[in-house]
Amino acid sequence: LLAAGKCRFEVGEFVQARIALAAVTAIPKAAELAEASYWLARTLVELKQAPQAVALLDAAVKAHAASPLLPQLVYARVEALYAIEDRRAETVAQFSGFAAKYPKHTLAANAVYMASLAALQVRQYDAARTAAGVFLANQAWQKHALLPEVLNIGGQSWLRGEKPDLVKSEALFRRIQSEFSKHVHAK
Repeated sequence: LLAAGKCRFEVGEFVQARIALAAVTAIPKAAELAEASYWLARTLVELKQAPQAVALLDAAVKAHAASPLLPQLVYARVEALYAIEDRRAETVAQFSGFAAKYPKHTLAANAVYMASLAALQVRQYDAARTAAGVFLANQAWQKHALLPEVLNIGGQSWLRGEKPDLVKSEALFRRIQSEFSKHVHAK
């Protein structure tokens, strides 16, 4: 059922995915309970049921604290919170905290990007600049697919707030144009 639920999720059949994944999570001792909880939570977010996803992941994080899937559960919980517009501001620190706690995890770069994006969206421009700066300073992420997005967020954040800096903003936008000339933000 786990594989069926994941496949249904991947093809956008979220109602059917929820049914299959809920069946797995209903088995308290299921070997794949942590993974099923992760996929069910992502499915709930797609079905616009983010508060239920947060509740599910709160329980999963506690129940699977020793699981190798714990970072994915924690990240998915923050993503579910992000999907709740009234709680988006909370995710700025939580995404940054994820990256600080799991700096070598494959989701660390995504977490820093999401921290910068969430901060920009909730008008926390200093936090957006800080998160973008963390991403841009990490040499391991200089070829990451999200780099042009972070450059754009950084550029936008330097245009806004109490202390805009047009020189810093322009430098980031110019980097997009020179390094990613075909990217949507370069146009």
